[in-house]
Amino acid sequence: MSHEALAREWPRLKEWLADDVEGQRIMRHLGSAAAAWDAMERPDSELYRGPRLTSAQHWRNTVGPALTSLEREFLDASAANESAGLAAAQRQLRRLTWVSIGAAGLAIVAIISGVFAGFQANLAGERATVAEARRVAALALEEPGFDRALLLAVQAIELWDSSETRGNLTRVISSAPRVTSITRIQEDGVGVASMSLANDGTRASVIDGEDDVRLFGLDDRSQLGEYAPFFKIVVTSAVDPVTGAVAFSETSDPCGVRCDFRRIATLDLGDGGRSGVQTYEGLDRPAVDVEYSADGSLFAALAASTGLQSPGRIAIWRGGARDPVLLDVDVSGLDPQPGGQFGAVKFSPDGSQLYASGFGPTVVFETATGQELHRIAGSGILSVSPDGTRIAVRDGSFAVRIIDSPGVAAPITVPLASFPSAADFSADSGQLAIAAGTDVIVASTETGEVAEMLHSHDGRVTAVEFRATGELVTAGADGAIITWDLGDWSARFRDDTFVRQGGIIEPDERTVTLERADGMAEAIVAEPATWEDRACQIAGRVLTEQEWAELLGAQPYAPACRE
Repeated sequence: MSHEALAREWPRLKEWLADDVEGQRIMRHLGSAAAAWDAMERPDSELYRGPRLTSAQHWRNTVGPALTSLEREFLDASAANESAGLAAAQRQLRRLTWVSIGAAGLAIVAIISGVFAGFQANLAGERATVAEARRVAALALEEPGFDRALLLAVQAIELWDSSETRGNLTRVISSAPRVTSITRIQEDGVGVASMSLANDGTRASVIDGEDDVRLFGLDDRSQLGEYAPFFKIVVTSAVDPVTGAVAFSETSDPCGVRCDFRRIATLDLGDGGRSGVQTYEGLDRPAVDVEYSADGSLFAALAASTGLQSPGRIAIWRGGARDPVLLDVDVSGLDPQPGGQFGAVKFSPDGSQLYASGFGPTVVFETATGQELHRIAGSGILSVSPDGTRIAVRDGSFAVRIIDSPGVAAPITVPLASFPSAADFSADSGQLAIAAGTDVIVASTETGEVAEMLHSHDGRVTAVEFRATGELVTAGADGAIITWDLGDWSARFRDDTFVRQGGIIEPDERTVTLERADGMAEAIVAEPATWEDRACQIAGRVLTEQEWAELLGAQPYAPACRE
């Protein structure tokens, strides 16, 4: 498992991970919309309106992107059309007002004057409400945090229930339609450095950005426990598949008094860390990764190397034995990174083999004898498939190689745009999810073809793990733990669905769109109220009073999504 401290110390990695995701999304949609408008002989019906226009104009004014002449003409025509529509409505209103006054006669001038004043006041209030709803809807389109974007979009509907605001909600959902739930670290600015799921997929142990370990319940999105030692840091963790206790490696804070401190222990964080305590002795250096075998009978730890010339060391505890089996590893090319932050150990599904690597070749050991079986070229192991037939390793800094363990099939390379920090095989071993920069790539293990490109984290994705049910759980530097449904996620509530080859399906109040990796666009149609309910379910929370004050100002606190 990777360690957050390394990312802070590697400037080149930060450069690789930077990405203007929202700007690219707006640019891509603008180019397609402008081209379609021009091809249809520029009808007003194809122009941007409402929140979409507001978001595009804000991006244009703020970023100053290099636009084509057609894109500039499209945005200018959209703005002119919006202004013309408002002016026409105002002229019509004034015309109707004067006709009414003339027809009423002088005898009821006083009454008409009073009615007109009230009408104008109501109209002014309605205009203010519509303007506020559009402002909140535009904020939702620009908000990088997916749960807060959903909450803002629903709040805009609460202010002004219209096709426009409901269409804005489906646009927000369309940016990540497969997301089913979001669990967050509550402290602002605290991210997730690494994650380990329990076997049943209901709990996640994470190392946070402050080097503490936390345990979360994913079903009710609650923090079950936390271990935050003074003057020490937690490096890595794993969940015992039998007891559910959290095993972790702990070492001294570089600024602490006991700089030689090291410990591998387990705690039952579900009851506040008051039970399930077990200490693993025998490793003479801090562990950079710990791992259980699938049945919990074996526990392994990989020690940090102290230099390129010193041997790496692996400890394997069997059946709760006090003394481990110690294995020395030639670290030539195995772990050139300071502190061994990229070190990883992985068991085969049956526990008969142990894979160990740093940022280099992967060494394969027989766990029964400790014998080194062979080495696998690459830049560090990422995952072993549940059926034991495949492993995934980094292939340099911008690719992952899927290797057939029996050696029958040729290796498959999945090229990437960013450094792969983590990966995991699906329960059926048919897919591999890869964390690369701010995105998650899901590729077929048979062909290497990309099946899904998932975007929702506001920052670097640091962990990906599949549940046995097939759902994918990801975590990132934004402090979010996100669950994704990669199957037929809309089957239980949709009214209709259809697929279009190429082009763009524009979301409306009943339609959410899914851009597939094969270039097809899929539309999912449901009642508007269904999308509102789903948005609240995905967010799983309400806008806090602090968020309300920041985003909605002096309006009385009344969140549309309710707990």
